[in-house]
Amino acid sequence: MKRIAGIAVLLLVVILITTLIDTTFIKGYNIKNILRWSGLFGILSLGEAFPIMTGGIDLSVGSIAGLIGALSANFIRMREMPIALALAICFTISILMGFLHGLLVTKIRMQPFVVTLCGLFIYRGMARFTMQDITQGYGNAFLGLKFLAHGRIPLAFWPAGQAPRFIEDWSLPMPFLILAAVGIILAIFLNRSVYGRYILALGRNERAARFSGINTDRMTIVAYIISSTCAGLAGILFSLDLNTVQPSTAGNMYELYAIAGC
Repeated sequence: MKRIAGIAVLLLVVILITTLIDTTFIKGYNIKNILRWSGLFGILSLGEAFPIMTGGIDLSVGSIAGLIGALSANFIRMREMPIALALAICFTISILMGFLHGLLVTKIRMQPFVVTLCGLFIYRGMARFTMQDITQGYGNAFLGLKFLAHGRIPLAFWPAGQAPRFIEDWSLPMPFLILAAVGIILAIFLNRSVYGRYILALGRNERAARFSGINTDRMTIVAYIISSTCAGLAGILFSLDLNTVQPSTAGNMYELYAIAGC
């Protein structure tokens, strides 16, 4: 809790200094954008935290986000799949990527850095190959789905143009609310479940955890699955937010933001 309090104090100091430099920093429009981008990149960071807690790393999250974002746009608009089916396929692919990373790290005993760095290049190549390097997008349709990226609460509950100015300026963006929901779920898993405690024990001392009877390989695989699933979710939200996905650049360098945020 002392570390959390220290980070909170540091954040407040940064906000205060920035506001003194430029008072427009605390305007509703600017705060809305900060929360929106914090939500999108924060989901990547939450997933990245789990491999790092086990003593590994996941450098592939940016490429996973780019590939899954491109696939979701392609499935939904170009192939006209039902939205639920398209999203289910995207999340299944994300889970399988994490499962593969975990197997290579635990069973083949490859270094996480090497496994996920190769994944970074491979998934980028897969995105460009499967999409034929053609930009994907949703067009002007699918407004309900785009609400996940562009919606704001509680503004969405007011009739168009009739919301009070305070509600208009300070409603929370949906990506930030999704981040909060994912964060709460993962926090409960990490701190209130046996398996979460196993992951923490694994990160502190893998050998001691193994001798204590913990299936360390299984928990490492779970950590990489969580990371890739969060990356897939972030990729879908990024694609909806931008309404377009360029396979060659989508998600480029996002892994560095995820690691820094984590």
